[in-house]
Amino acid sequence: MLRSAEENSYPLKIDGLTEITFGAFKGHMWAKPSVSHLRELMRRVVEHPEEALAKGSVARKDMVEKYSPAVVTKGMVARLRKLVADKRERRKQAAVSEAAVEAAGAAGVATPGSGKEEL
Repeated sequence: MLRSAEENSYPLKIDGLTEITFGAFKGHMWAKPSVSHLRELMRRVVEHPEEALAKGSVARKDMVEKYSPAVVTKGMVARLRKLVADKRERRKQAAVSEAAVEAAGAAGVATPGSGKEEL
């Protein structure tokens, strides 16, 4: 189930973007968090602890359902299986194409790169 961010967290506003000038992310743009909005959100958590607990419970449920090791592993295995199947299919297609080129060459038919192309 897709949830809005407000259901399981306290999204933080930003005060624009800033360019990273060093390290692995040099040249990337990162968000500048709004300190005043952060203060508001922190006050809200202190003033409404029952709401914070409810959001925390929803967030935990989402994490377990979507990102637990078992769920992530299942997704990774499925993706790896698809990649292997795709690679096998490409190899199979390449072998069929190579056999067709060899058969055409044996029959004296011009194929690209065979040197028998018509000028």
